[in-house]
This record gives sequence, C-alpha cells and structure tokens, in this order.
Amino acid sequence: MIHIYMHKTDNILKRGNMEVVLDSEKKCNNLEPLDINNISKINKYIKLRDVESCEYSLTTLFMWKNMYNPHLYIDENFLIIFEHYEGECYALMPLCKEKYFVESFNKAIDIFNELVEEFEMYCVDSQYANVIKKSHGDRFDINADRNIADYIYSGEALRKLSGKKLRKKKNHINAFKRNYEGLYEFKLLNTDHKLEIMEFLNEWCLQHGDLSFHLQEEIDGISYILDHIDSLGSKIAGITIGGKLEALSVGSLINKGREAVIHVEKANQTIRGLYPFINQQFLLEVFPDVELVNREDDLGLEGLRKAKMSYEPLRLEEKYTLVPKN
Repeated sequence: MIHIYMHKTDNILKRGNMEVVLDSEKKCNNLEPLDINNISKINKYIKLRDVESCEYSLTTLFMWKNMYNPHLYIDENFLIIFEHYEGECYALMPLCKEKYFVESFNKAIDIFNELVEEFEMYCVDSQYANVIKKSHGDRFDINADRNIADYIYSGEALRKLSGKKLRKKKNHINAFKRNYEGLYEFKLLNTDHKLEIMEFLNEWCLQHGDLSFHLQEEIDGISYILDHIDSLGSKIAGITIGGKLEALSVGSLINKGREAVIHVEKANQTIRGLYPFINQQFLLEVFPDVELVNREDDLGLEGLRKAKMSYEPLRLEEKYTLVPKN
C-alpha cells in the first residue's frame, strides 16, 4: 500500500492530522469549481480554437483536479481556469477566439485584483502571448519555460518507427516480442480493471522507490479517470505478460481528433523493450489515425528529457508565463 504523505482536496491541505485552509483557495469559492457535471460547459470553450498544450485536455484537468483545485470563470466569450498550488493562486491561459484575447486577459487581471492576489498566468501558447505582448508588453514579463514545454511528435513516425534514428526502438520491440512470444497481450482497460491497475501502479512505485506526494496525486488522478472514463473520453490500455499487467498507458484526443495526448506511460523497467512496445501499440491500436502525438513535458528532469528526445520530436510546444514587471 502506498503511504499518503500529503493530500489536498477542495481548499484544505492535509499534512498528517493537520488541516490547513488555503486563503487563496477560499477566495476562489465564488467561482465555479471544476466538476464532472460541467464537462459540456468546458468543452464549448476548449473547441473554440486548437491549443496544443496538454493542460487544456479534459483528462489533464480532471486527473490533477485534487492537486490543483481548479475553479472556473465563465463568460459568454471566454473561459478562465484558476488553479492553486502551495497556497498560491494562478490562472491558465483563457480559452477563447483570438478576438477576445485582450478582453479575457483584462478580466483575469480584474479577478486577481478582486482576490487581492499577485497576478500569474501559466501555460500560455505563442499565439495568445504574442497578442498580449503587443497590448500589455510594457507592463508584463512574458517568458517561455523550457522545463514545461510539451514534446510534439509525428503520429505516423511513432507508429512505424521507421528510419535510422528510431531503429534502436524497433530493435528493443523485436527483442520483447521474441522473449515473450505467446505470453503477452495488449488489452483495453476500463473501470472493471481498477484493482488490477492500482496493484500495478503500487508495484511500479516500489520498483522505482518513488512514493512522492506528486506521484500519489497522479495515482489518485488515474483512479478518478477510471471512475469517469466514459464522460471524459479517456483511453486506457495495458500489456499483460502471463496474465499480469506489466505496462499501462493513458491517453486522450484533442483538437478535433487530430492530436493525441499521452498522459501516463508506465512499464516494468526490468523487461527489455516493454516501454517502446506499449508506446507503439497504444498508438497503433487506440490512436491509429492521429496526425500528432503530445507526450507532455519533461519537468526539467535529465533522464526524462533524454528519453523524450530519443523519440525524435517534431518540435517543442512552448508555454509562456505572464507576470507583472518588477
């Protein structure tokens, strides 16, 4: 069993037996909390324009709901999502058509003033950032953070793994197939497989020696996704070997089905070729037609960066942070 060191729900941060109400989250209580019942409202704004960043998929928003406690400001023309972390409130980029960029940004400023909070806006794409730079560049610093840039790949390249640069991945997959011929199975997973999935995740954590708060929140988020998989449109699949789950992947479609986001990919690291195999099979079986694949960011972790770069991304989707000057 994974020990929960710290857990946060709504506007209460629990540390051991202590409960601390976060002031910034109390201030947002007049906004609408993110809830599974308001998916149709959120979808309306997500569909207004294509945004490549993973943060604006329903699966991401709900997977990390407990950790970031999102609240919504809903206008006729735009949606602003306010999140919270370690007692601080910040906004995500407003979701709207370009003609409402400046209006939505000004509204975000007004809301922060009402909350008596320092303005912070994260995960802003280049299109929105460029417009705000022209209208507010004298008052706000607008900078991209390499550590949170999403890796964007060709869907076809990851499915075929053709070419010299990806040959090693294919070699590892072929080795896996030879070593486990007749023993492995790719299978779609759903709520009925929850116990099996939780047991796999527990073993994965023990294998990696990682029982961090962030990982516990990810596991709680996967559990939530499983409970609402149909409403969110999330896709979950795994690889079993001898009937035991040894690899797991969670993904979803964004941008009218043109792009798939891979939210979770975990496998038994002692089994050669299993990681590239679940990577490829998940796309072949679940997302066979997507043009682009977003494998999220690397958090600035050297090992994760090396792994993501080894799949030869088409580009990095930069995300900008907007804060007041001085």
